[in-house]
Amino acid sequence: MDSGHCNLGKSYQNEGKVEEIVEAAFHFKPHVVVTVDSKGFSCCLLKQLRALNFWDMM
Repeated sequence: MDSGHCNLGKSYQNEGKVEEIVEAAFHFKPHVVVTVDSKGFSCCLLKQLRALNFWDMM
């Protein structure tokens, strides 16, 4: 589910965690996504969900 590169900074050099969360979102199909993390991580996660048309699949 690669939708492009996100700059996560030094604290999130491993983009695998974002990929893992995106896959979990598709598996669990939540009605709401609330992020409580660094701005860069949250923006990257939401950018990938939008790129994959996550909310259009609901």
